[in-house]
Amino acid sequence: MAKFIKIENKNIDLKKRDLVFAQYKRFFGEVPEHLELLGNVDPEILSDFMKWNMRLMRNKKFHPDLLTFVRVHIATVMHYEYCREFNTLFLLQKGYDQGLLDTFDNVNNFPLQNDQKAIAIKAMKAIYNSAEFNENDLQELYELGWEITEIYDVIEHIGVFEKNSRFIKAFLKKS
Repeated sequence: MAKFIKIENKNIDLKKRDLVFAQYKRFFGEVPEHLELLGNVDPEILSDFMKWNMRLMRNKKFHPDLLTFVRVHIATVMHYEYCREFNTLFLLQKGYDQGLLDTFDNVNNFPLQNDQKAIAIKAMKAIYNSAEFNENDLQELYELGWEITEIYDVIEHIGVFEKNSRFIKAFLKKS
């Protein structure tokens, strides 16, 4: 995997950072390099990220891999190679086929029910084409059984992923 530019944070609370890293390890396993970077910027960033992900994972209406599929799609389309590699590896470890994952530049190739694809498509529209997102988009999602909090969660997930992906891309060491 990639290496990141070394950052210096003279104001970091090392005890708090180490506590957040230990919490992350307890829930998710090892702290990936990119999340370690965020935790070294400010432990609260990683703590908030962890709480937010746990909230999303508790919603059983979301297919367990929906948001990872969305991240692979965005990382592919936006050329966030580190993020694409990381999320693709995660899905490969869950048993998905590389050939299938290579088609994720098109959301319609996600192996999901139409309601799951719809929330992904509409949430990406809200982030990347917000001038075109309107009440008809919300109504379509409501008719598929989605609640506004779930719609917000997916839109927020995409927004946070976009923000973090740009940060990660900026802090990758360039050859």
